[in-house]
Amino acid sequence: MAAWDELKAVLLRLRDEQPDVLMQYPMPEVDEGRVPPFAITLAPWAAATAEELHQQFGDDVELTVGALPYPPGRQPPSPPATAPLSGLLDPQEITAELDGPAVVRSGHTLRHGLLVGNLTRQDLTIATNGQVTAVVVDPRTGQAVGGFAGFQTLAGVFFRVAATVGSPRSCL
Repeated sequence: MAAWDELKAVLLRLRDEQPDVLMQYPMPEVDEGRVPPFAITLAPWAAATAEELHQQFGDDVELTVGALPYPPGRQPPSPPATAPLSGLLDPQEITAELDGPAVVRSGHTLRHGLLVGNLTRQDLTIATNGQVTAVVVDPRTGQAVGGFAGFQTLAGVFFRVAATVGSPRSCL
């Protein structure tokens, strides 16, 4: 219970002083059944806060910063889903690139136009929630090493890219 009592005080302080840093955490108002490790998810930009919590509480906390476990290299409770790199986009059929230069700081979100080219003779329909969300993948291992963390609306929004070999690209 001592670990919970200390952590509860820290969570209350963070919630009051930096409310955007905490994404998911045990409610400090509930003491019953609190045994470590305590799962805490922090905003993607909150690596410094994660380091402080890790230094103070060690294995009594299971930290996630954005979508990634903290400290780096720690096994997540369940391994993140990874897709094989082959088969995501066939460059003979579909091209995709940003519609201009882009820079995003680690832990922050960037909204940017995406140019999609359809090199086939069939119309292409891309099912989204109104946006295409990227996952950063290590090309050597196929493991997700970054990407969007948070919640998104799941409304069905479909983008159509006309079928014309060598067609101009459509912007999503």
